[in-house]
Amino acid sequence: MAVRLREYVYSGRGHERQETAFRDKGALLRRLRELMGGEPVFVDLVHEDEDTLTIGVGGPQACVMYVRGGGDPPYLWASRAAGDDEPDMEFDALVGSGAGIEVDPT
Repeated sequence: MAVRLREYVYSGRGHERQETAFRDKGALLRRLRELMGGEPVFVDLVHEDEDTLTIGVGGPQACVMYVRGGGDPPYLWASRAAGDDEPDMEFDALVGSGAGIEVDPT
């Protein structure tokens, strides 16, 4: 079973979507660890049935959102632990004009 990693890479023309299929769990984990060391961005893990796990990686905080392949609720969202005193951070995401969105975990 393959899982697709969908990355949104910023270029001079805005964000471009890049997808890579992974059959090897180790290779996927290595790529996610690489992304964790960079600027905060969202990536999608897409299952064969189109179920999608969106992950905010990079920086000291993280968040995840799960959406079923059909796009129907419930949507599951999780972020940093309650009571965390770290300041809010912004993840770079593909939104309309390519502007970032602020993730407020409270």
